[in-house]
Amino acid sequence: MEMWERLEPAAGTVTLGSTSVPGSGYGRDRLLRSLLGQTVTAIFRLVIALGVVFCVGCGGESKVQLERKRDLMHIVLAYHNFFGGKDRGPHSAEELVAFEDIAAKATPANAESESQAKKALQSGNYVLIWDVTLESQGELNKGKILGYHRDVPEKGGAVCFQDGMVKILTREEFERTPKSQPSAAGK
Repeated sequence: MEMWERLEPAAGTVTLGSTSVPGSGYGRDRLLRSLLGQTVTAIFRLVIALGVVFCVGCGGESKVQLERKRDLMHIVLAYHNFFGGKDRGPHSAEELVAFEDIAAKATPANAESESQAKKALQSGNYVLIWDVTLESQGELNKGKILGYHRDVPEKGGAVCFQDGMVKILTREEFERTPKSQPSAAGK
């Protein structure tokens, strides 16, 4: 049991912070999963916002590179939201685009991020590794490429990692960096 979750068996409630919710079992689990998904979404929104703020002045990165990084930030957020909702990685771009994220509908900023991810995926300019299982321990997701702009293998460019990090790699760095692997269940 996580330290932020407290069950009160006598009253049949779940307390998260200062919020008590009646019920237990499946309904409680769905609520907890929904709150966790919203928290993850909020964290990624913050990462995207900070990335844009701090990368505006990044030396040597063109406007095109920054746009590709932004697209990949939206895509990796959508991938994480899909995984949070379905407990598996998406099988294809079509499945990821079709996924309706409840948390994204809750706030206009999240809905805009979801919309941007869908546009970027539909452009055909990005390559993602499908059916990847994202690890609950974030450090296990570090250093594995999840997606990239289609030009990266020849020219280098923007890539996103399983942990949500987006950065520019040279062609040589891209070749040396481990790629995510589809899960056995997704194949």
